Amino acid sequence: MSRFLITGVSSGIGRALTRELIKRGHWVWGVARRVELLRSLKKELGENKFIYSQMDVSERSLWEELVKKMKRKKFIP
Repeated sequence: MSRFLITGVSSGIGRALTRELIKRGHWVWGVARRVELLRSLKKELGENKFIYSQMDVSERSLWEELVKKMKRKKFIP
């Protein structure tokens, strides 16, 4: 199955898209600022195909860290 990186997964379109992709068997790495909502989504999905990172997407240095983390886990979207 495919692997996706989605920002804004804590609510709205990002959350809905994440649910749908996971339902279809894909892997999703989700990014959002609100860690409590990320945790609730992980719990709701009950899937190990959902990985998340809490971060503000406007911070360039955090993107660099995220890319390194994704490479270590061999998660290539």
